[in-house]
Amino acid sequence: MITVALMAVIIGATLGVLESVMRSSSFSQQRGEAIDQVRLAMDSMTKEIRQTAKVHPSTASSLDIDTYRNGQVTRVVYSVSGSLLYRTAGGGSRQIVSKLKSPDIFSYYYAGAQTPQATAPGTSPLTQIAITFPLGLTNPATDIVLSSAIQLRNSG
Repeated sequence: MITVALMAVIIGATLGVLESVMRSSSFSQQRGEAIDQVRLAMDSMTKEIRQTAKVHPSTASSLDIDTYRNGQVTRVVYSVSGSLLYRTAGGGSRQIVSKLKSPDIFSYYYAGAQTPQATAPGTSPLTQIAITFPLGLTNPATDIVLSSAIQLRNSG
């Protein structure tokens, strides 16, 4: 009888540890997938934004640019809807980031200005566009922020 009770305690403790490890593993996988998604989006966005030829009226939650792609000028729009970021170009739209905590991900820097603006274009030449991805993960609640500042090469 004592042996059965002792085995029940050992099995119960082992199952508790196993459950904790599985929960931690699930969160680590969710976090890794979210970060990978953002890094991939950040890489492709940086390449397109760096080659910007023209910035159309844009806000903190939407960036509308003409960029060079394979030697041709292409209009690309990045827009946030809820917690999702979409890229629209050539008549098609696709989701590129999810789990955004805020729709305000774009900032615009102008020549001679020290602080960013929430809209573009302004009266001075636009020199830099900053992207900040604030991600909100659950179980446990965790915030991750990835950001990048892109110097414009072709706009003026």
